[in-house]
Amino acid sequence: MEWQSDAREYLDGYLKQVAALAHAQGDDPEEIVQGLRAHVESELAEASSPISLDSVRRVVLALGAPEAVFESPPPAPEAASRSESIVPLPSLPPPMAQKPVRSKSCLFWSLTALVVLVVLFLLLPVLGILAAIAVPNLLRTQEVTLAKAIAQGIDAAEERYRAENNMDLDQDGVADYAPLEELVDASLLDPDFKDGVFNKYTFQLALYPSKESGKPGYTLTIWSVDKDEVRNNRVGYVQERKDGIVQFKKVHYTELPGFENERVDGVVEREQ
Repeated sequence: MEWQSDAREYLDGYLKQVAALAHAQGDDPEEIVQGLRAHVESELAEASSPISLDSVRRVVLALGAPEAVFESPPPAPEAASRSESIVPLPSLPPPMAQKPVRSKSCLFWSLTALVVLVVLFLLLPVLGILAAIAVPNLLRTQEVTLAKAIAQGIDAAEERYRAENNMDLDQDGVADYAPLEELVDASLLDPDFKDGVFNKYTFQLALYPSKESGKPGYTLTIWSVDKDEVRNNRVGYVQERKDGIVQFKKVHYTELPGFENERVDGVVEREQ
């Protein structure tokens, strides 16, 4: 099946966003992307060759936004209960009364149960301390994973927008990256991004046209909408695209917009 280059780029950009969201939700991105790609190709099996961008857009529009792929279908109704009559079993005579048998190992099992209870009583505080240490670290790891997945989705949307719109901010003949509002208007991002907020994060995007460094770039700053959470965790996130290379990193919260005045003696304490 022969495809036009812009049609293939359009589908690849859509699947990149789906893969990023799948990774953030703990699903298998490769399996989901392969399934969607097979579905699109089967829908276009009878289309005229080469496959055009309009044909791909119609199929993707039927699938919906990348977030719609992960919406769970309504549960199937339960099967109707059977109405077959149940033949009652004949009643059995009551068992004969037996005298209780005293086991010689009763004392052994009683002592064992007592020892187990004592051990559990001593271990519970230790387990509580370990949980208090491990759970915050696990939550922080999940925070980083989610923020990075959303940042990757924004980068995929930026690349797709450049390929489709060729927006040249500095009029040097090289396509530049677009503000978040433009990506929302092009249906490449969720509408919440238009206000700079999505999920539980605030986003700030600074664009660098190609005229300044030869290649376009941007700096995407991400932090929690809850300022107290930012101060408690003491971190934010920055994704930079410079000279064609994308880098995601953690930064100290005093480097985030609105938190610069909280530095101690003008010094930024680096996150380890």
